[in-house]
Amino acid sequence: IGQDNVLDIVQPLTKANVGEDVYIASDTTIKAAESMVIGNHCAIDHYFYCSVRLKMKNHVHISTQVSIVGGKLSTIEIGNFVGICAGCRIIVHGSDVMSPGLTRTPVITLPGDDSPTGAVMRVEDFVFIGSNSVIFEGVTLGEGSVIGAGSIVKRSTKPWTVYAQGKAVR
Repeated sequence: IGQDNVLDIVQPLTKANVGEDVYIASDTTIKAAESMVIGNHCAIDHYFYCSVRLKMKNHVHISTQVSIVGGKLSTIEIGNFVGICAGCRIIVHGSDVMSPGLTRTPVITLPGDDSPTGAVMRVEDFVFIGSNSVIFEGVTLGEGSVIGAGSIVKRSTKPWTVYAQGKAVR
């Protein structure tokens, strides 16, 4: 469902970049659509905002009002069978003060290094992120991690661990 809708949103993509049975809501904003890859059986709900390169595998659901920010040189890689609930904020890279949706003190670069930087964030297979959680840069969400609603994640998570109220629960 929604294949025509997908192509309207992310033109000029080819169907090779978007798998089968993909739905993207019409009020979605994807800034780096030219480098986006979406697998099969994925859905992106209303008011999604993404300013990074989006690479999703299969069976991924991104709920309403989710933001993924960090600039067009950054990438988020989302594994298979991942759920990201309503209102989540994922900060892939925060050093670029010009990144849409993000304001932070600029990074001091070395002399001769005039190029902007990017980052890669990985959300491994079978991860679930509860509503209104915030995931900060430099984090990898380990396979099977569950992030409880309203959590703030500043460090990478261990595989198959539940994180709620700022603590790991086994």
